[in-house]
Amino acid sequence: MSRYRPAINSYGRRVPSAFQGRLKWQPSLTWGVTLALAMVLMVRNVHELVDMVDLAHGLGLDRLDVAHMTVMDESLDSESLRHFPERADHWLQQACDRGDELGFRVMLPPAMDGSSFKPSRRTRARLAASDALGADRTRIRA
Repeated sequence: MSRYRPAINSYGRRVPSAFQGRLKWQPSLTWGVTLALAMVLMVRNVHELVDMVDLAHGLGLDRLDVAHMTVMDESLDSESLRHFPERADHWLQQACDRGDELGFRVMLPPAMDGSSFKPSRRTRARLAASDALGADRTRIRA
């Protein structure tokens, strides 16, 4: 039995393993700064995508940027989601849906068939209104 237990965030969801024990953020107010978290998708982490949406939203960030891993070395080819298009599209759709639920901006790569994942009209309108109003947001300070 491992002596390590997964961390749980304020939403009752497991914190992705890459961030366990590393988050020591304090909220502060700043203006004119956009804060984003980036995630590179591969076979070993695609199942954590929805948790990353929750994490980025919970930290008060402006958006989550997501990209597929670019294989630069053949030894990493087995980690590419191009071999698992259904799995990739499933988790990308789940992340898009979670962003809609939260009213949070998630910048996703296209589906494997080339189609786009877009937030609902309601979410797009909320995000556009928030951007136009320049509402004060809680920011993060390390």
